[in-house]
Parts: sequence; C-alpha cells; structure tokens
Amino acid sequence: MRTSASNERFTHWLPLFFGERQIYERKTQVYNEKEELYENKVESIDPFERNIKLLRKSICFITQGSTKKDFKPEMVIEVLPKLIITHLVDLVDAKKSISIVAIRRLFSFFRLFRLLMALHPEVEKTIDADLEKFVNSPDLRIKDHFPSLGDLLTYSIISKKYNFVDIIDGYL
Repeated sequence: MRTSASNERFTHWLPLFFGERQIYERKTQVYNEKEELYENKVESIDPFERNIKLLRKSICFITQGSTKKDFKPEMVIEVLPKLIITHLVDLVDAKKSISIVAIRRLFSFFRLFRLLMALHPEVEKTIDADLEKFVNSPDLRIKDHFPSLGDLLTYSIISKKYNFVDIIDGYL
C-alpha cells in the first residue's frame, strides 16, 4: 500500500499520457566485468511507446494481478469505465474536493480511454454494440445483461456513434 502526495492510500497506478512524442536518449553507466570498467550505454526512448507499454502492464496488473500476463483489449472496458464513474461519484458525494486537479484527472481518464480505443478499435466496437443493444432491446435492460449502469453512462460519453441523449429514455 502506498500513499500519494495528498496522503491518500493507493495500491495501483496508471501512467497518463501527456502528448510527448519526441524521442530522447538516456545515458547510463554499465559495469563490464570482463574489462573491469564502466562503459557508457546510450538508449533511445520513445515516450509514447514507453507509456503504452507501461499502461498495458498496469491494466494487466489491475485486472489479472500480474504484469506478466498478456494484455487483452477487453481489460480496457473492465477498468476505465469504473475509474471514471468512481471518480465522478467521489466528486458528487463531496468525498474529494472539486478542484481543477480533480477535473483534470477526470479528463485524463477520458483521454486515456480515447487513446486506448484508438489503439484497439475492437474496444470501440464492443462499446457501440453494448449501447446499440441497450437502446434497441428494452427486454435486455436487466442486470444480467448490463450489470453496471455507470458503465453505460461512460460509454455514452466515449462513443462516437451514440451519446447520452440516445440512452436516456431506456436509462430512466
């Protein structure tokens, strides 16, 4: 269990992407046992690729309990909507102060969700299929088919095909 800068306890983290695209070099010294001296090692790092790799590992850890398991796009749908809804509920319940930091965090979650949808188009297809089923099949609007109404709200914000107005009648 770790503690954040604001003294909140947490067990998991997600790297956020802030748009850095410029590749940079990292210089380290590595000890060469054969020659018995230190050598300089230069490594090129692509911040975008590094962020995506760490993001996938974090999502795997949150869903599977291990970073060694393979990432699956369904994991995005399992994690991101719950993060967004939990954050929104905390803000509405006044458990967290509504501040520019909290609002930025919320938008960072949405940007992260959008980024993962762009990288994995099957996520968007799944979201749109769920929303279509919810909108067009009133008999399926039960807990067995849609266990989390909060997920549907998140989907309606994220989807390019459907929006909140499309689901509100069935939702209410």
